[in-house]
Amino acid sequence: MNNIKKFRLRQKLTQQKLAELVNVERVTITQWEAGRNFPRAKILPLLAKVLKCTIADLY
Repeated sequence: MNNIKKFRLRQKLTQQKLAELVNVERVTITQWEAGRNFPRAKILPLLAKVLKCTIADLY
């Protein structure tokens, strides 16, 4: 399982809610979780904070 999805599910967040929290479209979360795209560097600190993990954990 993709790490972003794993941490999202641990926090009991939907893709839509995570998208709202990091200010991206839901489809962007879907693409990250499918490995078709990766978060931009500037989003990683916020994404890690919301998912309660480190940036390294996301990889």
